[in-house]
This record gives sequence, structure tokens and C-alpha cells, in this order.
Amino acid sequence: VGGRREVCAIMRRTRYNEMPEKKLAGARLRQTPLPVQFHVRDLCAIGALAIRPTASGPFVRWVSAPG
Repeated sequence: VGGRREVCAIMRRTRYNEMPEKKLAGARLRQTPLPVQFHVRDLCAIGALAIRPTASGPFVRWVSAPG
């Protein structure tokens, strides 16, 4: 839950609520030993994030609050 909250906070702080997946993967999560990619996939599964393919690589976009 802590890692999910951290990823949500990172995404909400970005301009337009989106960022490159590669940049997000480089983020350091302090509340969980699991990798960022695990939490991104988890949030995509519940509909809080969406991954869009672009010319410069996949972008992760904040869609709504989880739950």
C-alpha cells in the first residue's frame, strides 16, 4: 500500500499528470522493497494509471484515484 501511495503521489506532482515510463522506473520508493514497475502494473490493473505508447516511448498517465 505504501508503494502504491508513493507512485500515486509522484504521478500527481507531474505536469499534465503523465511522465515517461523510463523516468518513473528510475524513481526511488522508500516504503516498499518491491520495484516501481510492480506498482505501476498494479495501478494499471485497478484503473488508476494508463500506459500510452508514444514515439518517444511509453508514457504513464494518471487517470483516477485507486479504489
